[in-house]
Amino acid sequence: MCRFFQHGPSALMGVALLALPAAKAVAQSDNAILNARDAFGERVGVETAGIYSESQVRGFSLANTGAYRIEGAYFVRDYTLPDSVLAGVSVKAGVNAARLAYPSPSGVVDYRLKSSKPGDQSFSVTFNQRERGQTVIDTTFSLADKDGKFGVAGGTSYTTPVIYPNEVNYKVHNVGVVPQWRPADNVRVRALASAEWSHYRGELIFLSSVAALPPKLTYHNYGPPWTTLERTTINTGVMVDAAVGAWSLSATTFYADHRRSPSDATLIIARPDRTGDAFFNRTNDQHSKSVSSEGVAAYRFVTGSVTNTLTTAVRNRRSRSNTVTLAPISLGVIDLTRDDDEGFGYGPEPTYPVPVGGTQSDVDHLTGSVGYTMQLGQAFELRGGLHRSRYDKTVISPLNVRTERLETRWLYNASAVLAVGSNTTLYANAVKGIEETGIAPQNARNRDEVLPPVVAEQFEVGVREAITPKLSLSVAGFEVKKMIPGLRADGIYTLVGDVRHRGGELSLSGEVSPGTTIVLGALAMNPRLSRAGVPTTKPVGVSSDVLVASVNHQLDWLGVGPGWSVDARLTWQSPRLANATGSIKTLDIASLTVGTRYEFKLGGSPAQFRLVAVNAGTSRPWNAGPSGILNQTDPFGIRASLRMTFL
Repeated sequence: MCRFFQHGPSALMGVALLALPAAKAVAQSDNAILNARDAFGERVGVETAGIYSESQVRGFSLANTGAYRIEGAYFVRDYTLPDSVLAGVSVKAGVNAARLAYPSPSGVVDYRLKSSKPGDQSFSVTFNQRERGQTVIDTTFSLADKDGKFGVAGGTSYTTPVIYPNEVNYKVHNVGVVPQWRPADNVRVRALASAEWSHYRGELIFLSSVAALPPKLTYHNYGPPWTTLERTTINTGVMVDAAVGAWSLSATTFYADHRRSPSDATLIIARPDRTGDAFFNRTNDQHSKSVSSEGVAAYRFVTGSVTNTLTTAVRNRRSRSNTVTLAPISLGVIDLTRDDDEGFGYGPEPTYPVPVGGTQSDVDHLTGSVGYTMQLGQAFELRGGLHRSRYDKTVISPLNVRTERLETRWLYNASAVLAVGSNTTLYANAVKGIEETGIAPQNARNRDEVLPPVVAEQFEVGVREAITPKLSLSVAGFEVKKMIPGLRADGIYTLVGDVRHRGGELSLSGEVSPGTTIVLGALAMNPRLSRAGVPTTKPVGVSSDVLVASVNHQLDWLGVGPGWSVDARLTWQSPRLANATGSIKTLDIASLTVGTRYEFKLGGSPAQFRLVAVNAGTSRPWNAGPSGILNQTDPFGIRASLRMTFL
């Protein structure tokens, strides 16, 4: 923080004050509040708005379900796409999910790729100073010929290491391009290519040794200084869209390659006296590769006043992963109060045992779909889909024991959207689908084991009201049911019972007055878990209630000149259970982020200065995940950035 105030805002503000007089603000493409269509979840870079994120919707972890799309196209994500190829990320729920051709019961995360427009010749550089001492240099470019036949967009990101108390901890670099080609007016071909490299000191996992939360810890890296994690991620793909008469055709193929070698994790069981039992887990190699493909053909015809669309689709996934892990090593008792160059009482790096072998997991998932959509002007839309799914999973253990699971199921989706008058829309939808459940976490005896998939069902009804042309209100009630993984008493992480999340959500988003945009969201639900030997109770790591309020306001009326705006985001989540018995419960968590933007001209080109105070007022309470892992929330910090665009 001190280094930031010495070199961060002062230098960046100095450049801003030397700029030419501010002109009309350029489009705030990096503003999540202005990009959000509703309050269900929007991210642009590090800016977010909404009650959900791309990793969690309605109390469920989307990182495990596989409910990801790239602009609506089926996509298997091994690791998140870098921002060098992304224009933004949206969580699809409510009426927006009801109109999806291939929805998911727990919600859908849709990635939007960067794109180029005819005649584009722009290049941007953004200098970021992040709250933990990071300097991040991002570049973005967009080039296209004057008629838009050929174009390319993309970017790079370079992160200097984060300095923690004892040594360098984290750095990441990525690069990505999205080229496009229009061989004809009715045909578009796009490609995706990105790579990301990261290095940091390994993961930290906290548990409690007693039926209470651990004492709050100061902000340090409590892991051994010799731990490490090296990650490499590659994503490539091709997307083709064509319109031929009444036919709409599309074909996509994506390849994802994710490798962590090595991958260290330190498990600390914290005690009330600020000591902890430390255990070291090493994964020598974790390598996963996936190919996901989709072909869609849609035929549209009109009968009277009704527009009909018949759709057929084939979706295929081939995933291969291999994981080589070592047995956990006890590091003894460490002192969590120490803060010096010698660390926290860890001894020398241990001698690692020879691995027995790797666990190989192969997944082949083929889905054939037929669908029908009926539209009666803007008044009524009826959509239905029937899907035949063949899921084949094979696991080969380190001892060469082979197990196979083959499931063939009929799945479906159905939705109806009815316009009542010019401002009110009623909708209902039902979805039954297969979802992944991920791998066992680092605190489990069977860590890194790939879990079986589950069948999930979702039912939802809601209403959307256009209060004004730029302000909308959505209210919905939902129920999602499926089996859920959890940590058993014997330390095995597996499917432990049936869970049902039933509740309601509210979204109010849009422009309330000229220059003022809001995103208000609320979630209230009643999660219930039923499992053998345990009475119906709440699942671990789920907040029943969530509130989010975001606002962006232009300051032109103050006479400070055009281009200035302020924004704020307040979030709150209710307490969570931190273990299966219910003896540990987190506190509720509230966080406030406040920022300002200044859009101006620098040397005749658009520029933006951004200053943000994040996690204001937080006391860093503990938060809990679905496996009982505890994490303290991030501390207060300051972010600053200066973006320069060259046209």
